Amino acid sequence: MEKILSILVVDDDLIIGKTITKMLNNKSFISNSLEVVKFAVEIAEIGTIAIKMLEEKDFDIVICDIEMPGIDGIKLCQITRKMEKYKTTPFIFISSYKDIEVRLEALSVGGNDYISKPFSVEELLIRIKKLISSKNDTSLSKDFYTPLAQTSLKQKIELIVKYQLSGTLKMCFKDFSDAKIEFFEGKIVEARWAELEAEEAVRNILSRSVITYSFDGKSVSDKGIINSSIIKLIKET
Repeated sequence: MEKILSILVVDDDLIIGKTITKMLNNKSFISNSLEVVKFAVEIAEIGTIAIKMLEEKDFDIVICDIEMPGIDGIKLCQITRKMEKYKTTPFIFISSYKDIEVRLEALSVGGNDYISKPFSVEELLIRIKKLISSKNDTSLSKDFYTPLAQTSLKQKIELIVKYQLSGTLKMCFKDFSDAKIEFFEGKIVEARWAELEAEEAVRNILSRSVITYSFDGKSVSDKGIINSSIIKLIKET
């Protein structure tokens, strides 16, 4: 069986919205009821448009930036929670704010989770799956992770090296360009970004501002190890 999750991404930076759409459209997961879950993503640039879309359609999850012109993410979350059909809908904040006060405010107004930019696509999927499962099964443990914990790109690379994984680490930048680093048994065998290759590409990739990053393992085992390791890191943070 197959299920489509309807997601609304609210961000005044269209590149962020398009990046999330691009990443999620290539991903899926198996739900607790053994359904293959895929995504249908729609984008709203500002809060007023998001409110209209929320009123006219039904979304399973909302992913929202905080700093936006007019109605910001905090206010939008408060408005969303006043709508009867969205009182328990998973609401994830994705923002560049690092201040603990802002993050705590986002959770206090009704946000279910908070992920800082840059973020791991695998981690976003893990959090979406947990939130959807928790909504459908109130018996599930709520202490799976703290919403303030998060893994980093550096930690992901360390996991790939530590467990000698093979696959492709993909990154997307602010200008919507892509880069990739190929690993074989934990060692870098190829790196490419724009016209740069090898060590020069790696240095430039790691010095740039990344929006999202994801690891496509060569085998099911490689993918499983990276995901289980992310969960472990979140729990320990």
